[in-house]
Amino acid sequence: MVNLMDSTGRTKLNSYSYDIFGNIVSQTENLPQPFKYSGEMMDDKVGLQYLRARWYDPSMGRFVGEDSYGGQVNNPLSLNRFTYVENNPLTHVDPTI
Repeated sequence: MVNLMDSTGRTKLNSYSYDIFGNIVSQTENLPQPFKYSGEMMDDKVGLQYLRARWYDPSMGRFVGEDSYGGQVNNPLSLNRFTYVENNPLTHVDPTI
């Protein structure tokens, strides 16, 4: 999520800016709400985001639990079951979210 608008779509209530791994660089939040990077729920108390299948730690750029997908032998970056989008969130998306 980058902006949260009011019901008219004319007034910006919240604004967020992130680095490539989802760490908040800047934010203006007039209406507290849990949906942040990738439009998914962020637990600010523990600093983790739930990306529908696993908890993600943007400060590490890693998931805290293993991916059930085993990866592809011909693509070594896919074999690490904790990385977020093969360490390349600029050009890849996580298919589980």
